[in-house]
Order: sequence, then structure tokens, then C-alpha cells
Amino acid sequence: CGFPDVATRLVLGALAAALPSSTPILCLTDANPFGLSIFATYQASMPRTMHWISPAQLRSHAAGLGAIAPLLPLSRADVAMLASLQR
Repeated sequence: CGFPDVATRLVLGALAAALPSSTPILCLTDANPFGLSIFATYQASMPRTMHWISPAQLRSHAAGLGAIAPLLPLSRADVAMLASLQR
């Protein structure tokens, strides 16, 4: 599982605080509810806004599609994760 531990979140939070505000903070995760959950975990420990990107966004951009390419349907586990994120 790719969820960050506390030490990693603390180090990245300190790094983000030390960088100039003009430096974007990016989080690259899977384009699914679990990737969104990982992003939310990092974002909660950041002193400023992060930007979420996913391989699907990168592929779409590289292909000149402009928008995210069609993704696989959500599984039951994905739907359950989305529900837990809404709480």
C-alpha cells in the first residue's frame, strides 16, 4: 500500500514550507479513489496547497487530448473508498 508514514509527511511538510511559494508542490498518484486518498493524506500535512496529477492526466496531455482519457469503471473497493473520503 502506498500510504505515507508520519515521518515522510513531516519531512515533506518541512520541505514545502522551506521552498519558495512560487515552487509548485505536486503529488503523483494513481487516478483512482485510493490515489485520491493518498493525495488527501499528504495534503493534510502540507503547509500549503498541493496539486494532484495522475498518469492518466499525463497520458492525456501527451496525446493532446486536453482532458483525462476514459478510465476503467470503479470497483466495489473504489466506491467504498470514495464513500469513506466523503465522511
